[in-house]
Amino acid sequence: MEGPAASRRDVVSLLAGYWSFGQYWGVWVILVFEFQRDHGLSDSRLGIGYTLLSVVAVAVMLVVAPRLQPLPLRASDPISLLSLAVGAIAIAFLPTSGIWLGFVLVGVGNGLIDVYLNVAAHRAEVVARRPVLQWLHASYALGGVTGAASAAFILSAGLDFRIGLTYAAAFLTAMGVWNVRTAPRDRAP
Repeated sequence: MEGPAASRRDVVSLLAGYWSFGQYWGVWVILVFEFQRDHGLSDSRLGIGYTLLSVVAVAVMLVVAPRLQPLPLRASDPISLLSLAVGAIAIAFLPTSGIWLGFVLVGVGNGLIDVYLNVAAHRAEVVARRPVLQWLHASYALGGVTGAASAAFILSAGLDFRIGLTYAAAFLTAMGVWNVRTAPRDRAP
């Protein structure tokens, strides 16, 4: 196992990853009504999108994530963050006829993040020999707060909701790149 400096570096990159994940959902919670209005979606059609997202996320956790198990965390963590970034851009810019693909892509990102950031977090706890999961999940919640505040600012400035989703995707991408550079080379346990 790696030393304490590597353990701290792993935790910091994971804090950033969890934060960007929470940031996306904080942005989405505020902007979803603009998204719904823009696409003319009824509550039931939006609910179908959420159902699709959830089913895809569960399928990814059960079928896709185990097949990526041989990858080092340096690859699987960034892939998960970047896949949600792709989903965020898809949700933002696909036409109404294609938004179902956006929900699928967000589901893929969520499923991968739920597995691989948590696997990396568990590994970080083992290496650090102290609890770190509560800090990581608190980072997710802080991301939700900063994302919601950012989205509220975007809407109050009269800007298009797509700017908020693009902003969230940019942070997911930046944290994915950071995790390429800092995540452990170890395979997922």
